[in-house]
Amino acid sequence: MLCGNKFDDLGSLEFGYNRVVNKTISYTPFELVYGYNPLSPLDLVPLLVSSITNPIGLSKA
Repeated sequence: MLCGNKFDDLGSLEFGYNRVVNKTISYTPFELVYGYNPLSPLDLVPLLVSSITNPIGLSKA
C-alpha cells in the first residue's frame, strides 16, 4: 500500500478513516465535525436504470 514516499497515500487513508462509522457513537468522525458524510467517488457516478432492472424479472412481474 505504501510505495515510495510514505505520505503518498495519506489522503486516501484519511478519507477512508473519516468515513467509517464508530460503533460506540454511531457516527463517522467527518460527520461529527461537519454534520454530514462526504461523497465518495462511487456516489458521484450515475447508476443506469437498465443496470439495476432485470429484464427476466420484469417479464415475470
